[in-house]
Amino acid sequence: MIFKTRTVIEITDARLLVLQSQSSAKRSPLSFVEMKDITGLSEGAVAATLAEITRKRSFSRQSDVVVVIPRQFAILRALLLPSKDPVELRSMAALQVVGHSHYSPEEIVVDILPVLQTPDGFTRVISILVPKERAEFNRRVLKLSRLEPSRMTLSSIGILRRFRSIFSLSGQTALVINIDQQISEICLCDESRVFFLRVMVWGAEEFLAGKFDECINQLEATLAGYRKEMAGKDVSGIFILSSLPSDGGLCGYIFERIGIPAEYKNVTKDLTIRNGSGWPVLVTKSGYSVTSGLGEIFSSGAEGVDLMPAEMRDIQHQLQNRKKLIVSLFLFFAVLAVLGAAFGMKFFEQYAVLKQYESEIRKLKPSVIKFESMSREMQELKADLSDRVLFSNIMGELYRLLPQDISLLGISITGGKTFSLQGYARDSGSVSLLQKEMADSGVFANVTLDYVNKRATAQEEFNYFKITCQINMGSRI
Repeated sequence: MIFKTRTVIEITDARLLVLQSQSSAKRSPLSFVEMKDITGLSEGAVAATLAEITRKRSFSRQSDVVVVIPRQFAILRALLLPSKDPVELRSMAALQVVGHSHYSPEEIVVDILPVLQTPDGFTRVISILVPKERAEFNRRVLKLSRLEPSRMTLSSIGILRRFRSIFSLSGQTALVINIDQQISEICLCDESRVFFLRVMVWGAEEFLAGKFDECINQLEATLAGYRKEMAGKDVSGIFILSSLPSDGGLCGYIFERIGIPAEYKNVTKDLTIRNGSGWPVLVTKSGYSVTSGLGEIFSSGAEGVDLMPAEMRDIQHQLQNRKKLIVSLFLFFAVLAVLGAAFGMKFFEQYAVLKQYESEIRKLKPSVIKFESMSREMQELKADLSDRVLFSNIMGELYRLLPQDISLLGISITGGKTFSLQGYARDSGSVSLLQKEMADSGVFANVTLDYVNKRATAQEEFNYFKITCQINMGSRI
C-alpha cells in the first residue's frame, strides 16, 4: 500500500514523540508534531497517551507508520565474518550475538550494518540485536490507536540520515553527537558507512549546566577505539546535533581538549509546522531529541535496518489481505445497493407491473428469491428513514470502526432497523472497543453485546461474539 503521509513514532523511557509529514522533501513543512513526557508511566498509560494524540483532528491515519527503537534498547557488536553474501552475513551474525547474550534465538531480532569488505573475502559488520519484547511493546502501544507499523528501525539510523541531509562530508570521516535529554548517542561515520554507534549517559541536563567533561571522556574513548579497530582515516570534524538553540560553548571546549574542530546544528531550525504551532517546550527548552524522527520522516532512501520480527510481518500481511477482502466485499455490496435502490424506485412507481411479474418471480431459482428478499428489506429501510440509508454506507462506517484483529462471520438487517453482526477476535478487549466505538459513532443506537464466548484451538484462543443494535434514524450515514 502506498501512503502519501508518513508517521514516525519513537517511545523512550521518558518521552513519546509523534511526527507526520505529507512529503519526504527536506524542507517541506511537518503536518503534525506532538511530544509527551511519559516518565514512570505504565504500558497501558503510554498506549492511552498515544491514543489521545491520534484522536486530534490534524492527525492522519492513512499513513506509512515507522517505529523508531531507541539505541539504548539494542545490543551492538562489531564482527568480522567470512562471507560477502548479505543473507549469510545475517545468519552468521545472529548465531554469534546469541552466544554473547542471555537471549534465545526466538527472543531476538537481528540485523546488520556492513562496514567494509576485506580482500580475503571477509566482511566487517555491526550486528544489531533487539529483544522481540521491545518490538511487541511498540506494537501493543500502537494497537489501541488502531495503528500498524510498516517497519521498525534503530534511532542511530535516523540520526545519521538527518546528519547527512544537513552536512556533506566529501570523503571525510566524522564523529556525530546527538544530544538527548539524558542519554545521548555517538555515531562515527563517513559519507556512506557507519563505523561505531554508542550511547553515553550524558545529555541536555549536563549540557545546559555547562558540564562538558564526561562528554569529552566519551569522545576520547570512541576515537581511541576507532583508531585501534579500524585504522581508517583520521576524524576530520565533530558535529553536534541538538534541538537547543546554541552550543553553549561546547564546540570551543572540544577543540581545546581534543584538537578537532566542532560544529553545532539545531536540527529544528528552518523547519515549519503546517498548522502554525511551534515546537513543544520539551524540545526547545528541555532538549528532548527529535533528530532520529526527523531523519526518518524526510528519508526517501533505503530502509537501513529491519527490526520487525518475522511473526509480526506475517500478521501484517494477513491484515493487509483481510483489508483487501473487506474492500472488495464493500464494493460488491455498494453495487448491489445502487442496483437495489434503482430497481426499488421503479418497483414503487410501477406497482401494477410488479404484480404481473410476481408469478414469474416465484418460478425462479432460490438464489433469485433470496435476492428479492434482500431488495425488499432495503425498500423497507428506505421507507422508514427520512434520508435514504444505503447498506454500503453502513458497511463503510463499520469498516472504519472495526479493530484490526476482529474478523466478521455474519451481518444481517431485520425489520429494516435492527442490525446485527457476528465474528471473532483474539483479544476480548477489541470486542469491547468495537461496541464502544459503535455506540459513540452516532450511526448505531442501543448497541448491545449479546454474548462473548471463548473457544480454544490447538494453536490459540478466540473470542466469538454477537452485537445487536438499531440504526440511528436521525443520523446522516
